[in-house]
Amino acid sequence: MLQMPAPLRAAALLAASLMLFCTPARSVQVSGLYEADVLTDGQGARERQAGFRRALAEVLVKLTGDDSAASRPEVGAILDGASAYVLQYRYDSLPPQGDSSVESAASHSLYVRFSPSALERDLRGRGIALWGSERPETLVWLAVEHGRQRFLLGADVDTLLRSELQDAAQRRGLPLLLPLMDIDDQRALDYSDVRGGFSERILDASRRYAADAVLTGHLAQSAGGAWAAEWSLVEGGRPLRWSSADAGLAAVLDGGLAGLGRELGARFAVRGGGGGGDAISLRVNRVASLADYARVQRSLARMPVVREVQVRRASAGIVVFRLQLNGNAADFERAVSLRRVIAPAARDFGTVTGRDLGAGQSGDLRG
Repeated sequence: MLQMPAPLRAAALLAASLMLFCTPARSVQVSGLYEADVLTDGQGARERQAGFRRALAEVLVKLTGDDSAASRPEVGAILDGASAYVLQYRYDSLPPQGDSSVESAASHSLYVRFSPSALERDLRGRGIALWGSERPETLVWLAVEHGRQRFLLGADVDTLLRSELQDAAQRRGLPLLLPLMDIDDQRALDYSDVRGGFSERILDASRRYAADAVLTGHLAQSAGGAWAAEWSLVEGGRPLRWSSADAGLAAVLDGGLAGLGRELGARFAVRGGGGGGDAISLRVNRVASLADYARVQRSLARMPVVREVQVRRASAGIVVFRLQLNGNAADFERAVSLRRVIAPAARDFGTVTGRDLGAGQSGDLRG
């Protein structure tokens, strides 16, 4: 096994072999993470600065998965100086509202796009863990109880419920997948299975979608019109559970996805700050051409957890890279599992095989 050079700080050596064949992947490259739309009641300088701050607070939730990110002391100065990070903004007029709600007082929507490089630099410099743009696609089995109706929400149903769920997911940068609810799904799973939390049946029915994560929910409306939901992130072990409740449908769905963002962000967000982070050596085998080499290097460089890529040695189809990370070796392995770039060939430490390292490809960590 390749010996790690002395300057490398992390006790981690990963060996990989490149296998150039394509497999469909469910992880998704999410756009719009550094932009937000907020409501404003005017276009003056004061209202605009307040709008920039609110928009940046929404962006922080998308970048971290944490609803409380904007309240952290270390980001206070960044929020106060939100205008310094603005690349573009525009106003859109809102149609007249027919009620006297608080939101109806807003006359415009303010769209703001922030600088990814400047914002990431300053957030990482303050030790904030950031979640990259390549994110797991989550399959959602939502059991709905509405009056006398009992059903599972499907991808082909054009309803307010589906629209509100997708809007909440977009605001949080969470790619979701709804089941087709075709004859195969109907045979594999029904409302009672999801309502009862039968994990084994849920996971069996989910395999056809090859999703990175599976979220189940039970959504019900009370006689008084309020909504309540129970949520569960279903995995091989014990499911992670949380709940949400509100008078409005949009708010209860957003509360459910807040829990999903919190759980996934805690796994995939990578902490920076102070130039720290592990350095690891990565050996890639079966690099048969310059094109293969370029594809491997490009794939590694695009990973948010990787700060710097250097080639240490190349010979006879083997390339050894030195990777300086924004986090640690465990962060790198989690990022690899999401991209499906490298999959373990054996349980021995440090032995992995590469898979589908082409540009724009992604995949999962295989045990």
